[in-house]
Amino acid sequence: VSLVRVCLHPKQHDVDILSDISDIVTKKMEICSMRELGLLAKVYALYHSLSPAPETSSVLDRIAVRAVDAIEGSDPKDIVRLIQSYQVADMKPAALLQVLDIWADKRLASMNVQGIALAMTHFARIGEISDRLLKTASDIVSSKLYDVNAVDVSRLIWSFARLEYN
Repeated sequence: VSLVRVCLHPKQHDVDILSDISDIVTKKMEICSMRELGLLAKVYALYHSLSPAPETSSVLDRIAVRAVDAIEGSDPKDIVRLIQSYQVADMKPAALLQVLDIWADKRLASMNVQGIALAMTHFARIGEISDRLLKTASDIVSSKLYDVNAVDVSRLIWSFARLEYN
């Protein structure tokens, strides 16, 4: 991960460096936490968005596979950062999204309305979420209406509309 931090501000010659260390990153990925996976995904997504290449796409795919195994017990903020990276790269890793959907459904009940609104906003930006998760979010928000402020309401309405959930 320290090697990848060097590449946070892209220049053309950094793409070559990133390509050179991709094998090392892939081999060491098994020991990465969700936070470190998020950092790796951020860097590779940034480069992928600037100049799509099979190497960056391949590493992003491997990060998604590893993240599926690391999702339990992870900090939601780290997971959101990881998902934001895939948004930057304009990628939708199906297996990660499916596991994330199940994980989020379990976690929603313990979240406050603001957290649910932010989570739904991120899912809406990705554009894929299950009806089960949307129903859970809707039910929880309905039961916590006293906690809802105008910003949260607008985020939720935008998210549900974007995801075509009534």
